[in-house]
Amino acid sequence: MPTASTITIAETLDLLDGPQKSFSAGFQAGQYALWLGSGISRDRVVGLDGVLSTLLENLRLRITGGDCEHHRAFDSILSLADLSSAERARADFSQPVGSWPIHDALIDRLWSKYSKVLGTEVQGRPFDYLLWDVLEFAATFAAQKADAEHLAIAMLVLEGVVTDLATANWDGLLEAAMVELGRPNETFRVTVTGADLHGPPGIGTLYKFHGCANRAIASEAEYRPLLVAREAAITHWAQNQRFTQIREQLKALIARSRTLMIGLSGQDTNIQQLFGANGWAWNSVPAPIVFAAQELSDGQKSILEGAY
Repeated sequence: MPTASTITIAETLDLLDGPQKSFSAGFQAGQYALWLGSGISRDRVVGLDGVLSTLLENLRLRITGGDCEHHRAFDSILSLADLSSAERARADFSQPVGSWPIHDALIDRLWSKYSKVLGTEVQGRPFDYLLWDVLEFAATFAAQKADAEHLAIAMLVLEGVVTDLATANWDGLLEAAMVELGRPNETFRVTVTGADLHGPPGIGTLYKFHGCANRAIASEAEYRPLLVAREAAITHWAQNQRFTQIREQLKALIARSRTLMIGLSGQDTNIQQLFGANGWAWNSVPAPIVFAAQELSDGQKSILEGAY
C-alpha cells in the first residue's frame, strides 16, 4: 500500500473506486462537510512549526538582558519543552534560534503545546502580545496566494459538491482561491460570530471558528479579540458567549452532515468536544467521519472515541 506522500493519481482513483467507493459516492452526493486545518496551508502561510520557530526568534531579538521580561518569557517557553540540562545549555541567545543544535527537537516538543506557548505571559503586555506583536501577526498572516489545495476546494464549492466548511485556520487563502478562479463575486459567507451569519448567504458557508486574519487586520478592535490561540482561549471557547451561535451551528453541521477532515490534527479540546455524542453510528455507510491522513493523531482518536 503506498503512503500518502507516494501514492499516484491512478492509485488514488483505484482506491476511491474500490475500498473507498462508498465514501467517494457519498462525497460526490454532497453528504460531507469539510473540516480544514493548517495542513492545507503549509506551503503558503507559515505552518504551526514555522509559527513556533518565528515566534522564538522574534522573542529572542527582543531580549535586552538576562532578567528582562522577554528573557523570562523565553525561559518559560523552554520549560514547556522539558529540556535536559545538557540540552538547555545549548540554547545560545546570542545566536539565531534556527541555528541552535536543539532547534528541531525544541520545535517538535513544543508542537503539541502551541497553545501553552502562545499563552505565555510577558510582564506588562496584553495577553495576546506573543501572537499579535512578537509574531507580527499582520505581516505573517497578510493575504497570500492560494495553493492547489485551496483552488481544488474552491472548485468543489463552485460545483456545488461542498457547501459547508469549518476551519481552525486564520488565513484568507480559501477566499483568495475564489478570486484567483475569476469568481470574486461568488465567495464564501465567512462566519466568525453569530452576527456574521446575518449577511448574504454566499456560495458556501465558511465557519472560521478560531478567528479570521483578514478581519482581525482590517477591523482590529472587533476581530482581534476573537483570534483563538492561547490555551485559555481554547478552553473557554465552549463558554464564550460571543461564539454561542457558532457552536450551535457547528454542532448542527456535525449532526446533519458527514465529516471529511483534512490537515486538521484535532488536538484542540474545543474541537474534540464538538464531536461528542453526535448521533452517528460508527458503522454507518458511508463513514460518518473520515480523516485524510497517513496515520491518526491522538486528537483524531479522541474525536472518534467521543463521537462513537
